Amino acid sequence: MDIGRAGYEIITAADVKFTEAGFADEKALTIALLGRTLSHLKGVILLLEERRIVEARALTRCCVENAFWVAGLRQEGNEFAEKMLADEAKRKTSQTQYLFENHPDLDPAIQVRLRTWMQQNENARRGKMLNPKTVSELSDDFGRLYLFYSQLSSDSGHPSITALSRYAIRSTNGQFDGINIEPTVSDEEIDSTYQIVCSTVLTTLMGSIEILKKGAELQGFPILAATLRTRAIAESFMALAGGNTAETTKTATAQDSFEMIAAKNSCGC
Repeated sequence: MDIGRAGYEIITAADVKFTEAGFADEKALTIALLGRTLSHLKGVILLLEERRIVEARALTRCCVENAFWVAGLRQEGNEFAEKMLADEAKRKTSQTQYLFENHPDLDPAIQVRLRTWMQQNENARRGKMLNPKTVSELSDDFGRLYLFYSQLSSDSGHPSITALSRYAIRSTNGQFDGINIEPTVSDEEIDSTYQIVCSTVLTTLMGSIEILKKGAELQGFPILAATLRTRAIAESFMALAGGNTAETTKTATAQDSFEMIAAKNSCGC
């Protein structure tokens, strides 16, 4: 798929090296998020080929979340990277606290190590966790994608009534008649999921480029070529998604195509 290849080209062109800063560096995090997204994309395609729509849409939801995090890095740079590190530390301290409160029979040696770690990371307990809704609001444009994230969560990502109803077999009179672990999937929903995941990945690619182009060392031909290729793919996708004028496709972005799909699927994907 062209979108996936464009992502690999961006990673290669950026040639980001992990330094002592590690994941405190916005570019290192961007590359990691991009790699995760491309892996998800491959998974979604394989699942859709097998018509595993729930699993494909759950993984698409992960792609949307990745796009939010890239948006955060694009907007706030290393400040957002620090928020990600604080989120990680906060979650670890919360998990450790849970162990103490719910497993008093822990091995004494393990308890000592955990208490020592908690004392050394006391500040982490006062940190804040990141969540998709808050992160999506860091950018006005990316905030609109939260509608899709919410839809994917309710119809696939979580065991909601909407999600569970996919597996219910109903008789002609509407009565519950059993469970089907191979629910019927419409071609329209398959196509819609393809559109959502492709738009999301394009959004992530464009945001990643903006982050990775920071600094003179990344202004050379490789990153320029990857940028132009990604824009061309975005414009082509825009046309396929419904753009019908030269001027529209000329100025198209991944966000434009995402909004177009949102309008077409406003009653549910």
